[in-house]
Amino acid sequence: MKKNKEGEMDFSKALAKRMDNLPATIEDLHAYVLVGEQQIKAYQAKIQACKKIPDAQKFKAAALQEAQGFAETVIIAQANLGELLAAMTGGRPSGSPRGSQGGTSKPLPSGITKKESHKAQTIAKNPEVVQKVIALAKEEKRIPTPNEVVKAVNKKPTAKILFRPSSGKQIDAVMLLKKIEPYLTRLTEMGTYPIGSHYFVPSLIEQQAFLIKKTIEEMAGW
Repeated sequence: MKKNKEGEMDFSKALAKRMDNLPATIEDLHAYVLVGEQQIKAYQAKIQACKKIPDAQKFKAAALQEAQGFAETVIIAQANLGELLAAMTGGRPSGSPRGSQGGTSKPLPSGITKKESHKAQTIAKNPEVVQKVIALAKEEKRIPTPNEVVKAVNKKPTAKILFRPSSGKQIDAVMLLKKIEPYLTRLTEMGTYPIGSHYFVPSLIEQQAFLIKKTIEEMAGW
């Protein structure tokens, strides 16, 4: 492999060439992914071996970079496979009947399991997660894997809690609560006074409820 001006291996060109040479058919992509996932395991074993041998440390960085580039092509190949399978099955991993309104989808190609189809389509539907997983793996100096992408997609969010109203727009529930907290506080304070007191005024309660409703509508884009 050619070296750049600094004398380091230029893997970027090799990666771009590998991407251009990815298979184009479902059958070939499936075979590429199956072999590629086994090759990723071999790379992982190789890098672990380098860690245990002091004299092999100088080869570790080059081996890791090569492995990361190869793993990226395997993930992209799986995404390409997922797109083709989704187009064939109507987005159904099993290729099962859609129902009376939509006719039936085509069955999965021979040799591809429902689990493999679901995995590939999950990766294809989440390109932003793919990018994050690959970037994080490079940052942490390890090899990204297709399974890691699927786990990241399925992982429940911790920093943000999102829900999707009928408008289809995702809302950050934490941010929503911060916005309506003052109104909820006022409603709570009103509830501590007996009906008929100076503070318990139906119109004021309606006002706070209206402000809460308006805030939710604005964030939801209704």
